[in-house]
Amino acid sequence: MGGSYFRPEKTLPASLLLWVDSVVMKCDYIILGGGSRSIKIKISPAVFNLTPNTEVIEGLAIRRMSVLG
Repeated sequence: MGGSYFRPEKTLPASLLLWVDSVVMKCDYIILGGGSRSIKIKISPAVFNLTPNTEVIEGLAIRRMSVLG
């Protein structure tokens, strides 16, 4: 799951509630980070199993209709 530098329990405040749509958990990888490319990481969504106060919620996100039909 990446290098040992990423420790969710040390980087996120315990008071932060994190809601994740269940579809995100089915992805091979996700991109997390801030505004610039240099502070983004490609990581497995399984990382959310390690973060405190995280809840996976079915139907949280609004699905967009495909432009391809």
